[in-house]
Amino acid sequence: MDQKATYIDRYFVLLAQRLRKQIMKIRIRALFAIASLFASGVAAHAATTPADPDKAPIASVDRFSEKAAHLQLRTPENHLPGPNPPVDFDSGPFITQ
Repeated sequence: MDQKATYIDRYFVLLAQRLRKQIMKIRIRALFAIASLFASGVAAHAATTPADPDKAPIASVDRFSEKAAHLQLRTPENHLPGPNPPVDFDSGPFITQ
């Protein structure tokens, strides 16, 4: 009888361990589901108000400002163009090695 009780105890311990693992998997899946719903809700809110291209403001692009520049920063000496003009990166002074 003592050996039978030991097998039953082991069975319930293993059953409890499996149940804990399944509950943890369910919690993780629920966490990802809630996070994805929250992220999609934020993105969907921004996409629900489209802008009319004819009335939208023109964006200013300044590639050589202090905030945007990495390789080439506009200074008075290098004469890099200001915001918004088109730039040909295949000609000087834009070619970097």
